[in-house]
Amino acid sequence: MMATPHIPAKVLPVGGFMIIPEIAPEQVLGDLESYFRGKVVVSRGFSVQEYTHYYDQEMGEDIVKYFYYVRNLLDVEGAEQWKIWSNHREAAYRAADSRRVNLDPGYLTLSKLVLFSTKGYAHRIYIRESIYAEVTLQYRHKNFHSLPWTYRDYSSPAGLTFWHQAREELERLLKSHSDTLKD
Repeated sequence: MMATPHIPAKVLPVGGFMIIPEIAPEQVLGDLESYFRGKVVVSRGFSVQEYTHYYDQEMGEDIVKYFYYVRNLLDVEGAEQWKIWSNHREAAYRAADSRRVNLDPGYLTLSKLVLFSTKGYAHRIYIRESIYAEVTLQYRHKNFHSLPWTYRDYSSPAGLTFWHQAREELERLLKSHSDTLKD
């Protein structure tokens, strides 16, 4: 039977951000709350170097990362603009030739966690305006599952615990807004 197009359920804005010690996490949280117009729930900070040294040259060796979700359902259509906004915010924090903040926005549905990027790879799909999207985690059989390209911190025990918490919030918000639970 042929499926008929429908508007997808709203999504929960999620992502991660990395900061150097001179930047207070509250600054970035304020930016996120202002942009997404909702309360931001943030994970405990952790050392990026536990998982990768990819950013050491650009940001130093004391980078702290946080995961977040926003208690606000938004339309997925146009969500790639979140990455464009995050690039502008990163530029505002930049000092000389030093990156001080890295923002990686995405969204959560009941079946997946999606991140946006400006870098295209085989597993990323082009959206528009130089923005790509990738499914970073799949949700099936009551658990999140990583994919070959999933960043290790996203699939760490602490990361998965946080994403389960975010998914519970998404379910609660979808039910309270009477949106369809399909995506």
